[in-house]
Amino acid sequence: MEVAFFSDKEAFYQKAAPTLLKKEWENSLLLGLLMQSLKSGVKPLFMAIGYRSGSPAIVCLQTIPKQAVFSFHLSIDRSEAKLFAEVLSHTDITHLIGKNEPTLLLADALANDKKENK
Repeated sequence: MEVAFFSDKEAFYQKAAPTLLKKEWENSLLLGLLMQSLKSGVKPLFMAIGYRSGSPAIVCLQTIPKQAVFSFHLSIDRSEAKLFAEVLSHTDITHLIGKNEPTLLLADALANDKKENK
């Protein structure tokens, strides 16, 4: 998995929206937060997309401290969760919102990463 970071919310929207809109009903929270950010001019705190073989697997958006919303478009395994958790360990994100199973896998990997790096 390769992780792309974004500092420009418009560029993030251009990359993330086509994938998010495929399951708009499932991604309404993330889409709503992103649209609110675009309209208000407030820059999100963290934006990233995890790609597997060039296709988005994980979309992550953080708009408030400590909490991020995730969208999973491909199932992830433990090694991919661990890789993305390593990325998250460099942020203040401790609260994850997203689909149950992949979010729990990612949360577990993040907790383990934080324990290992104490």
